[in-house]
Amino acid sequence: MDRHEARRVLGVGPDTPWDDVRRAYREQIRHHHPDRTGEAGVAGAVRIIEAYRVLESTRHEPEPPMPPPRARPRSTFRTSYARGTTAPPAGSERSDHGFTTPGPAEAPPSPWNIPLSASGPPAFARVADDTLHFDAPADETFRWLLEAANEIGEITYLDRSGPIMEVLCRFVDEPATSLLVTTQGRADGTDAFCSAESIEARPGPPTEAVVDVYEHALRALSLEGHGQQA
Repeated sequence: MDRHEARRVLGVGPDTPWDDVRRAYREQIRHHHPDRTGEAGVAGAVRIIEAYRVLESTRHEPEPPMPPPRARPRSTFRTSYARGTTAPPAGSERSDHGFTTPGPAEAPPSPWNIPLSASGPPAFARVADDTLHFDAPADETFRWLLEAANEIGEITYLDRSGPIMEVLCRFVDEPATSLLVTTQGRADGTDAFCSAESIEARPGPPTEAVVDVYEHALRALSLEGHGQQA
């Protein structure tokens, strides 16, 4: 995926401020996350995450030339309505899938209300540079991710319906760094995907290094839990 395609996926332009790009990513992943849309949303969520990573990794690089426009068939959208097709309902929104009516506002319970096990976090493993896998349901996993996030920075954004959170981290001799964490339920547990980026004008630590710190905080919580049991 190149930058032009990534921007189309997130619905942003080459001049869109980076804060707005991040906001667009949050909105997209919140609405298309598999925990909300089911298995049908997996491919879309992966594509959204990939688009964000492409833009994040190339944001300081020169802008490449625009690709030549592709010929498109003439739209029959207006014609179909002229023939008497039912008009879209009031309050509907236009999307790639047609007109859809927004669902009711969700008010999920606070993840802070989920009790923590005295034995510490569930078993987990680092399965990729930017991914941790937990042998636990999504709610329990997210609760422990929140607990560890408090150890490495300040939680500045939290949306349980996503689920997604942002942690502002400040490391010695490094710029302020945003760590974005999303989770996805699996048949054998839950995956936590992480993405880190500097919010200052200079480059920050790579995602892998930030996840190293995050993983260390989680393992420290495990040691504390086992210590209390002993």
